Amino acid sequence: MKPFKALLPFFLLVALLAIAAACSAKKDGADSKDQIYTCSMHPQVRHKGPGNCPICGMTLTPLLTTTPSASDAKSAETAPEPMTTTATPAIAATSLTPMEHVTVDAARSSVSSIKIEPAVPRELTRTIQIFGEIQYISDRHVDFTWYYGGRIEKVLVNFNTTELKKGEPLFEVYSETAIADQEAYLTALRERYLSTFYERDLLSAKIEAAADRLRQAGFDDAALKALVEKKQIRRTFIVRSPINGSIVGDIPHTGERFTPETVLLHITDLSDVWFNAEVFEQDYAALKLGQRIQLVSKARPGQIFTGKLVFIDRRIIPEKRTIRARFVVENSKHELLPQLSATGTLEIKLGTAPVTVPSSAVIDTGRRKIVYVQASADRYEPRDVQIGGEGKTTDSSQLFAAISSGVKAGENVVTGGAFLIDAEAQLQGGASSSGDSAPAPTLTPTPAGHQH
Repeated sequence: MKPFKALLPFFLLVALLAIAAACSAKKDGADSKDQIYTCSMHPQVRHKGPGNCPICGMTLTPLLTTTPSASDAKSAETAPEPMTTTATPAIAATSLTPMEHVTVDAARSSVSSIKIEPAVPRELTRTIQIFGEIQYISDRHVDFTWYYGGRIEKVLVNFNTTELKKGEPLFEVYSETAIADQEAYLTALRERYLSTFYERDLLSAKIEAAADRLRQAGFDDAALKALVEKKQIRRTFIVRSPINGSIVGDIPHTGERFTPETVLLHITDLSDVWFNAEVFEQDYAALKLGQRIQLVSKARPGQIFTGKLVFIDRRIIPEKRTIRARFVVENSKHELLPQLSATGTLEIKLGTAPVTVPSSAVIDTGRRKIVYVQASADRYEPRDVQIGGEGKTTDSSQLFAAISSGVKAGENVVTGGAFLIDAEAQLQGGASSSGDSAPAPTLTPTPAGHQH
């Protein structure tokens, strides 16, 4: 009996240690049971217990948890329990209920460089860049022909010049037809003088027709009067420039024959030119006739030219999804030449937007546009927003988005680190830019001996 009494304290100590170990194991088992595992590559996968991702096969990792706030705890009491789809007792997948807020502790927020800025009204200006080329204005271009056919006897214009004045001599030409019309004019005058009263009306019509043809060739009233008085037929004729302008083609040479349909010179007025451009369809609604544009060209580095929108096409180019637009550009020094490439910048005032945020605050997934609003010091709420346009302010080069709905003026939005918060939302099982959470796939263990 004495030896037993001596060993009694030892047995009591062993029993206490066994009870403590059992409690610890029970607690650890409970904690392990409540731990949710996820895949770092596919955050929509939720699993109670370790395992492999059914999509990529990576080892699941414990899901980071945060201490819920009082409001979150209250919401959790009324929220329905998450649904669980079990493939086997060993592996189960869970689709969690999305949270209304994302919680990021102060330490992680500092590391992630999260920046906050209030949504405020701003007066925005939108900038549109368009590309095109310079062309001469069509109704100021002349394909110069002469009324008669003939042969060029002498070129009077300097081959080293491009600029012409109206009435400036171009060529001295010989024309058999013009000589014949002079003879017909003199003959009709003589016949009218000798004709009867009834024949004079017919001969007067012939005289006037011949005179009109000669005027087309460059005869004025003084030349016709000299022809009648001196009775001398002119053998060569001086062809003169019809307008002030620039030569934009080749000059014919001496001895070259031509017909009334032959274009002797291409002459155009380059004091104003067209800038023909193509505008993308998403910028079409911003175009208004009369808008001013600033042009730059590689041919004239450092110079800025100004123009005005005068034409918007009503046809779209289907291969490019663009619309043609035309601007008139002042070019008094003739520094812009046809077919030069140029880049235009349109500054379009959008007016004062009641709510604007930096464009960096908007996460655009293609289907949704999301802005994260700070609900408290460490909690952020995702908001679906509608964008009414983007632009810059007069005193800043930063791009801002005009918010039509989803955020109110004065609310603090995340302008830096929004993508990190969005990733945290996915890891915490909350709403994110990825849209509606896809149902978690069923995890099925690979049978032994059938690995591929």
